Amino acid sequence: MPGPDASRVAVIVPVFNGAATIEACLRALQLERGVDEIIVVDDGSTDATPASLSRFEGLRVIRHSEARGAPAARNAGANATQAGILAFVDADVVVRSGTIATLVQELRRDSAAVATVGIYASSCGIPGFVSEYKNLWIRQSYLRGPRQIDWMTTACCVVRHPALAAIGYFDPSKSAATATDDIDVGRRLTAAGGKIRLVPAAEVEHRKHYSLAAFCRNEWIRSRAWTQLAWQQLGVGGVARRQSFNNIPLSFVSGMVTQGVALLGMLAGLAGARSGWWVFAVGMAVTLALHYRWLGYLVAERGVRFTVASVPVLCLDLLCCGLGLLVGTLEFTSGRTTTRQGQTPANSSIEVVTVNGAMSGAGTDRLSKDSGQRGAAPQE
Repeated sequence: MPGPDASRVAVIVPVFNGAATIEACLRALQLERGVDEIIVVDDGSTDATPASLSRFEGLRVIRHSEARGAPAARNAGANATQAGILAFVDADVVVRSGTIATLVQELRRDSAAVATVGIYASSCGIPGFVSEYKNLWIRQSYLRGPRQIDWMTTACCVVRHPALAAIGYFDPSKSAATATDDIDVGRRLTAAGGKIRLVPAAEVEHRKHYSLAAFCRNEWIRSRAWTQLAWQQLGVGGVARRQSFNNIPLSFVSGMVTQGVALLGMLAGLAGARSGWWVFAVGMAVTLALHYRWLGYLVAERGVRFTVASVPVLCLDLLCCGLGLLVGTLEFTSGRTTTRQGQTPANSSIEVVTVNGAMSGAGTDRLSKDSGQRGAAPQE
């Protein structure tokens, strides 16, 4: 079988119960220039996602009979194409015009690069204070970080197919819910000698809604999982030498400690210890000082009122992440890990569907019951 065609670009979109967002995602992708194929992997959706997909021409749709998880869905899409360049876009993401072309162009410009990664736009495209806060936090953390990175986000990224195949594709045991699946593949790509570039000119809207409760739960789950991944992949020495982990700066980790101190001071004050309020005040002052760049960015982007309203959210974020850091470290040192997700059910099946005259790309014959697992490298 011939190897991947370096001149072709395939976009792979995994989706599970994404009827609310998938149509906007696909409409934007179909306007992108230089895309030869769009592959949607419906990971066992039980909502109106199949009906939404049927409204589009030119798609290749792969359907799983049961949910396998986003990493396995991405692998199924990658194993269904011989395109030499793979773009991964999440189903709740809307690419800005020219984003895919920009990422592909930057990848082809640098022969040492194996992947390029886009960033979140300043607006997430949906209403909601907490959603805007989270979106801006991610955007600012990307912008303040280095342009050469050792992690990825599959919200929108472009990868050389042979490089991804050489490391065994995505690990289905890693969970998309904890965002460890794309971080893991980024680490393995760079460990194999590849270079990953962050491209700020490539912007996307991440249309993910967060309530305050959902935001806190997300931060707790991800910080716990990311902590375990950091210890596993970097070790004590590696973690100690870094100024950041993924897009999380050291100042944020320090803020977890100072916010914890502030919380203890407040509790002591409420219990009647006058000195507790002094501890609370100092802890809060140091926390805000550690995040002056973030707060200054918010003032520039959304104004003073939005920034002031963001302070309690920042404090909750630090407390949730601090708890996740503590629990994740304790679980790692005791040999326990968080629940694995994304394994392929033994009785699941794959159906390949051609929608409204979609192009039939090479590689469909390689789809099998096992293609949700890490794929074999395409034969050169």
